[in-house]
Amino acid sequence: MRKVNIIGIFIITTLWAGCKMRDDKMRSDVPVLKPVEQSVDKIKTQFRTVATPIPLETNKECVVGYITNIHATKDRIYIMDRDNFYLFDSDGKFLKILPKGKGPGEITRPMTFKVNKDKDEIIILDNGIWINLFTLDGTFKKRYQLKMSIRDVIRISDTKLLLHTGYSGNNQDHLLYIFDTQQEGITAKYISNEDLILKDFAITTYNNFSEYRDTMYYHSSNLQTIYKIDDLKPAPVFDIDFQNFMPPTSFVKKFTKTRKFLQESKEGGYIGAITYFDKFNKFSLLGVKHKKYNCGFIDNSQSDIFLTNTSELFNLPDIPSLTIPKCQSDSSLYFVIEQYELLKSIKQNQTKLPTWLEGVHLSTNDNPIILKLDILDI
Repeated sequence: MRKVNIIGIFIITTLWAGCKMRDDKMRSDVPVLKPVEQSVDKIKTQFRTVATPIPLETNKECVVGYITNIHATKDRIYIMDRDNFYLFDSDGKFLKILPKGKGPGEITRPMTFKVNKDKDEIIILDNGIWINLFTLDGTFKKRYQLKMSIRDVIRISDTKLLLHTGYSGNNQDHLLYIFDTQQEGITAKYISNEDLILKDFAITTYNNFSEYRDTMYYHSSNLQTIYKIDDLKPAPVFDIDFQNFMPPTSFVKKFTKTRKFLQESKEGGYIGAITYFDKFNKFSLLGVKHKKYNCGFIDNSQSDIFLTNTSELFNLPDIPSLTIPKCQSDSSLYFVIEQYELLKSIKQNQTKLPTWLEGVHLSTNDNPIILKLDILDI
C-alpha cells in the first residue's frame, strides 16, 4: 500500500535537470512517456469510483495531527502523523497508540511504515535509522539499528528489506540498499548516484514503494524512471520526459534551497517533483508538483501522460488535503480530508458538500476523515 505519500521533510536543493542532461540519461530499452492534451471526460470513461468516508474517532487519547501515511486492511486502519502511530478499526474506532520513547517497542519520530499481512507485520521507520517490527495488532517484535539514514523501507523477502535513502551524501552512493535481517547488514545496493540526473540534489518523499497484484514498484524524486522490483532488484519499467514542463539547467543551477526551487518552479509553470506512483488495472497515476496540475493519468496500454488534478479526475472537493492520496491498497486509494479545510472551502462557496459526506458530522475540532475511493473498471 501506498502512498504519499506525500512530500515530507525536505533535505537540500532540487531534483530535475534540463532537457539536454535528461537526454543523456534516456534509455532505448524502455518506453518514454510524455505529456499530451486529452479531454478529462474521455479519461473518465475508463473507470468509475465509489467513495466511502471513514470518520476517525476523536478523544483525548487520539488527537491526530497532520497525517503523513495510511494503510488499511480488512480489519484495521493504520495512521501515522508526524509524532505518533495509531491503530483504528475499519470503521474508524480508536484502538491503540504506540508508546513514545527510545526503548524497545517505543517510537520517537515515525517517518513512514509498511504493512505486510502475510508476515503479520508492521514495519515502522523511526528517526531514519531505526526499523521497528510490530505485529498487526501493534505488539512489538524486534528492531534493527542502521548505520545510515534512510527515508523508506519495505520487505522483499523473508530475510531482506529494501531501503530507500532518498538523497546522496552521508557516504551513501546509491538510492537503494538491501538489508539482510539475519546478517543485520547491507548485502547489495542499486541505482548509483552517478546515474541520477543531478547526483548532488534531491527532495525527500515518502511512500516510494507501491504494490499492485503482487508486483512492487519504486520511484524517487531524483529520478525520472519508474522501476519494478524483479528478482529482488530494481528493473526499469519506463522513463518520463516532461518536455516543456521540465525546468532548464540554467534555472535549476540558481538554487541551493529546495523550498525556494519548488516555489519558483511552481511559479514558472515547471514540474518540480514526482510525488508518487500508483498502478491499477487499466491506468496508473503519477503525482506531480505543479501550479496547475497535481497528477498525471497514464493509460497502461499507451505511452502518454495526461496532466490533470485529483479533484477533476475523481470529482473530489478542491482542497489541499485531497490533492495527494496517502496510499493505495489493491484497487482503492485512501485520502485524508482535513475538516477545517473542507468547512472553510464550503463557507467561502469554493466547493459544495459531496453527497457521500451527507449525514457525516463535521467539526473543525474532530480528527480528519479518511476517504476510501474504490477504483472500478468500466
